[in-house]
Amino acid sequence: MADLQQACDIEEGNASAHNNLGLSNFEANRYMNAVDNFTRAIELDPYCAAFYNNRGLAQYHLNLFDDCLSDFEDAIKLNDHDPNYFFNRGNAMLAQGRCVLLNIYFWLHFDILFMMMLNIFYYII
Repeated sequence: MADLQQACDIEEGNASAHNNLGLSNFEANRYMNAVDNFTRAIELDPYCAAFYNNRGLAQYHLNLFDDCLSDFEDAIKLNDHDPNYFFNRGNAMLAQGRCVLLNIYFWLHFDILFMMMLNIFYYII
């Protein structure tokens, strides 16, 4: 941990170093420190979806559900191909008590998936 902090001190402009320090703080259950580290990484590289996701996870553990939901949505805007970001957003919505909305959202997408499967089945036969 001290080595990572030293790397951040030496390379203040290195977003990855701040992210790595945040991950170490996260693993050590120092979520507030992790949020600070991820925030600095985002300031240095605001186009990295993983940094927003990581900060969202730390905020989730601090029960800052509005903040973490916002970060997960930002991660999705930057990279809508990573299912983890959607999963994390769903967990944040669930923690906020938005279960009905989450269920509707799931069933709308399940319906589309089911129709796609029927079409594939139709073409196979």
